[in-house]
Amino acid sequence: MPLNNCMLPLNYPNVEISKDDITAWQQRPWTRIWINKLHVAQVQDLECAPHGIYPTKFPVISRPTYNIDGMGVGAEIWRGPEDVVYRAGHFWTEVLEGDHTSWDIMLERGEITESYIAQGHHITISQFSHWNIWRAMPAIHVKGFIDKHFNERSGKINIECIGDKIIEIHFRWCPEWEHWYDRVPFYSVPLWDDVDRWQQLGPAQGEGWEVIPDTVPGFVAPHRLGIMLCDDLKTAHNHARYKQYIG
Repeated sequence: MPLNNCMLPLNYPNVEISKDDITAWQQRPWTRIWINKLHVAQVQDLECAPHGIYPTKFPVISRPTYNIDGMGVGAEIWRGPEDVVYRAGHFWTEVLEGDHTSWDIMLERGEITESYIAQGHHITISQFSHWNIWRAMPAIHVKGFIDKHFNERSGKINIECIGDKIIEIHFRWCPEWEHWYDRVPFYSVPLWDDVDRWQQLGPAQGEGWEVIPDTVPGFVAPHRLGIMLCDDLKTAHNHARYKQYIG
């Protein structure tokens, strides 16, 4: 089925589309195993195990097993035995290489009817300088994963990848920028709380840009104030109030 610009409301069986991972967990029991990132790693035959099982080799990345709406904080690289610190609810897996991408996809009975890609540009393991977002058909490995595991499913799904491996799955689209999909391509620039303070950042928008404050300051680590959406990355670089956040 070809991509289209008009997205009709689609339903999971007998239930409306999820607004967030919490709704998916509560109303769609079949989604729960896929919110488990250790399971996602296992079905791709990645080297991985819960904390308590010692890594077979280094480096590995330690991450929370579940990431429900932004609670994936605490990821760290274990480069050797001296870095190993077991944490409840975490797992480790092999370090992946390649582009960091996030796919927002609409499915109708397993067929892709709408798809967008966001490519992240890292500052650190858990910080991004920006994301660039555009419309695109899913990569082969994403399409293959959908065909194998989500055949006949309908609704919104988000698949995050590094290289050709999937690192996590959500049953919603990116809530921060999906309302901008009618104007792709565009950019999302995180605003980090290392220069300014939360109280100094308020909702703002102008020609070709919009600032969306985080609803819970400091929930994302390192602390993030919000994001700036813009048609042109130069807008963020040149904006008098926000250019200090751009590396």
